Amino acid sequence: MWTSSLLARWSGGRWTRPASPVHRVVHDSREVEPGDLFVAIRGERQDGHDYVAAAAARGAVGAMVERAALDRLDSAFPLLVVEDTRRALREMAARHRARWRGRVIGVTGSVGKTTTKEQLADVLATCGRTARSPGNRNNEIGLPLALLNAPADLQWGVFEAGISHPGEMETLAATLQPDWVVFTRIGPAHIEFFGSEAAIAAEKARLAARLRPRGTVVAAADEPWFDVLCSATRARVVTVALAEGADFVGHVEPTPQGPRLEVRGRTGFVVRCMLPVRGEPFARAALRAAAVAALAGADPNAVAAAIERFRPLPMRGDERVLGGVRW
Repeated sequence: MWTSSLLARWSGGRWTRPASPVHRVVHDSREVEPGDLFVAIRGERQDGHDYVAAAAARGAVGAMVERAALDRLDSAFPLLVVEDTRRALREMAARHRARWRGRVIGVTGSVGKTTTKEQLADVLATCGRTARSPGNRNNEIGLPLALLNAPADLQWGVFEAGISHPGEMETLAATLQPDWVVFTRIGPAHIEFFGSEAAIAAEKARLAARLRPRGTVVAAADEPWFDVLCSATRARVVTVALAEGADFVGHVEPTPQGPRLEVRGRTGFVVRCMLPVRGEPFARAALRAAAVAALAGADPNAVAAAIERFRPLPMRGDERVLGGVRW
């Protein structure tokens, strides 16, 4: 819960009239619940200022709006007036995140971010109170909202950082201020805006450049662009691989009951578990999760149990049988 005066100070805005304490911050008027602050965002096709009245009708205690739109809004409803709601949202999230004493992990890459984030959060929940990005909300709007709505007393926070254009990672990294960074596989996603996978990897690497002191990077030594991903930081780099030679090595063995994963760390940490979902991407996500859990001091048996309980979010790892062929 935040007071209206605190949010005004964090955002650099001013209220048109006093507002009640805020329980949550949202930008979709359809998701508003009593006690929420609605943030009006101008988009390419829609303008959130057109939905301030709808948010008020659903019980919002106020709305953060841009000064340029003030003359078309109801002056009887509490409005937090700023110059740019996107920038103010990021500044509020960064101020909230700066108060945390728990560790924050940023997850980025071209593929596997959400699955890796979910597995990381599941295993870290065995160590203490853990927050995570809801779904795949990972852009310049979704990430700040995820941070703002996470509890300040968390012990672990796991958040995605997703980009589609050059320059975006610097903005996300400044908001997230990660203690650790976990890289997933780099591929040609959004390559039309970057020109090459090397440029994509270099942009993703900027998240590690923003690591807090005594930070840690977790990256796969047996995947493309490993050197580029790790080039932007002098922090500790912990390697994972489905091959020998890494700090944490995973081996997958097919069995009649499904794939079995064994993860071994150089320090003697060992996790053995059945993978609940077939496929190398899920094995790699579990490997990364096990490595992070080991660094966090988790119990190997608890980690194994968390991985075996894992269920991917919808549209990930779904199996279908068509014409007798399993897809």
